[in-house]
Amino acid sequence: MAGRNEEILLSGTTYPGRPQGFLEALSEIQQYYIIERSGTEIPRDFLTIQGTLSFLWVGMKGSLVVGFCLTVLSPFAFGVMNQMIPIFGTYNPSLFDQAFAFLLPLSFSFMYTIFLMAVGNYYIGSLTRAAIMSLVQGIVIGAAIKAVLAFVFFHYLYFVVFRPETLWKVISWFDFILKQETMEKLYYWLMEFRPSLLPSAWFVVVTTVLFIGVPLVSIIIRGRRINRIIEEEREWGTSA
Repeated sequence: MAGRNEEILLSGTTYPGRPQGFLEALSEIQQYYIIERSGTEIPRDFLTIQGTLSFLWVGMKGSLVVGFCLTVLSPFAFGVMNQMIPIFGTYNPSLFDQAFAFLLPLSFSFMYTIFLMAVGNYYIGSLTRAAIMSLVQGIVIGAAIKAVLAFVFFHYLYFVVFRPETLWKVISWFDFILKQETMEKLYYWLMEFRPSLLPSAWFVVVTTVLFIGVPLVSIIIRGRRINRIIEEEREWGTSA
């Protein structure tokens, strides 16, 4: 049995792959899981520094992309709720319209969270755990960077750029293409939109904590459950 497992290991790559995307990283983790699930314990050091950094970068890159979408779309969701931005052709959104407006920025995070929770099904063995932890660490680092940058960005807009005198100066830069009447309308609209900025900052931070915390807890719980099942299977196999 051990010999067959070793053949499975050596017939593939002699070193862990270097995933370029999140799906590739999941595929790599599944391969490690299949090998270690069959009873072959692969040393943690088998995941080289370059392999570790590859998983780390995939997680961080994906987290930053999702965070960018959340940061950009969140103010528009609050703009809809504050009746500043029309949705489905109306400035008086229903409860469904408001839910849809917030679901749009959250949809990217939902999708990423589902993929991340699926990783918990493979949290066994030294190599598989090392790959998963590298991926998760990258996601956490990217999420932390995103949350801090978004928080600072929205506060900077609110307290600096969207100050009445500063905002009018910024709009005046475009007086060569905008009419005076248009600039005044834009100014008043942005001033009314200003209260949506601070809630957006906190919304990004809170949702980031939730969408990172929930999958992490899920990975730990599922990993323990799977390890318990494997131990029970081995005990039954020994007794048989």
